[in-house]
Amino acid sequence: MILFKKQEYSGVVIATCIFFSAASADEFHYNNVIIGDRAGGMGGAYTAISDDASGLFYNPAGIVFGEESKLSASVNAFHTTSTTYKGVLGGGDWTRDSSALVPNFFGVSQKMGDGYVGFSYAVTDSVIENQDSRFTTVVNIPEFIVNVNNQDTTTLIGPSYALALSDTLNFGITLYFHKRERELIQNQWVKRSDNSFEWSNLYYESSESGVNPVIGFLWSPSDNTSFGLTIRKPVISSSSSTTQNTCISDINSPTTQPAQCIPILGVPKDPQLVTSEVKRKMPTNIRLGIAYFPTNLFLVDLDLSYYEATTDDITDRKATLNIAVGLEYYMTQEWVVRGGVFTNNSNTPELSSVDTDQNDHIDLNGFSLSFTRFTKENSFSFGFTSTSGDGEAQVISGVTDIQQVEQSSNTFFISNSYKL
Repeated sequence: MILFKKQEYSGVVIATCIFFSAASADEFHYNNVIIGDRAGGMGGAYTAISDDASGLFYNPAGIVFGEESKLSASVNAFHTTSTTYKGVLGGGDWTRDSSALVPNFFGVSQKMGDGYVGFSYAVTDSVIENQDSRFTTVVNIPEFIVNVNNQDTTTLIGPSYALALSDTLNFGITLYFHKRERELIQNQWVKRSDNSFEWSNLYYESSESGVNPVIGFLWSPSDNTSFGLTIRKPVISSSSSTTQNTCISDINSPTTQPAQCIPILGVPKDPQLVTSEVKRKMPTNIRLGIAYFPTNLFLVDLDLSYYEATTDDITDRKATLNIAVGLEYYMTQEWVVRGGVFTNNSNTPELSSVDTDQNDHIDLNGFSLSFTRFTKENSFSFGFTSTSGDGEAQVISGVTDIQQVEQSSNTFFISNSYKL
């Protein structure tokens, strides 16, 4: 692969045109952190069960089938992600790593009158991403350094209510308040073969809020079969972002110096500052689940999750389908093992060889495994989920070259569930 189409590309072009998108890397997928302990062990296949507190997130109609009121909390979930772009500069790889300790779910449900009420808190995305890379002898520059720190967290919190419409059909609704906060700091330094230099700094922060209602139905036509259906439509009510771009260079020629650069000599220029209140258009999500109990000790669950295509002033998202299959087996009355496989497909279009500044396209596949021990008053779970995949990306802005990219993530969780 040829990274640069022309050898006359200067260090200035390289330093100021590294691709930056208002979308974080995890925004290209919908299934980044699996919520809850039982669902986490089964790869997120939980729409047709949802009979504990985490059902408030997956399908609030399921809490009607909960035998007792329960308080459930995923106490610790350690989430790591690594993304490697192949051969970005001079044949060198470009790697960004993220790790975060996520309190990914807390929920409580209780019977009240003819129905059930609940309250839950879920962290659906949490990224603390860092990159420290140094490249040498790239085209006509002997040294290029880039440092990135990116923090991005999405939180949902709100009440739920569920009611049995008949002996076999339940209805439930959860009204989440949506909050997302992001901060990105990116520093780049380039030293050219003539000993001139350029330093650039990008600072980006954004905040958005809105609502994320979840409407669910759960139908159990027989003792060993159930069907679940949920519809959710996030709506962003307010959004604000600020981007500040600063550049300092010892080149004073207007033909070679980027417009935003402050020259060492001459009249300094103010840093570029851009503000925006553009709101994301979030997709409607329809989720269908089917659960089958061959015996009292064994459960098989299948989830299909569809997201519609959306277009806004920030990015385009294609229609996306994810699949999850989960298994649960009671080894004894005290010990349960759960496992699952699932997809986390990209919502971005496949990259075109004639376009520039395209978002990453990486389809991911994952698996999960967990163990739970029951006691008379509570249960204790521990397990992990793991995903990996590869695809294509464009790291350099304004250039049609495409890089191969690999991504992997792991989540380790410990959870407790208590009876009230």
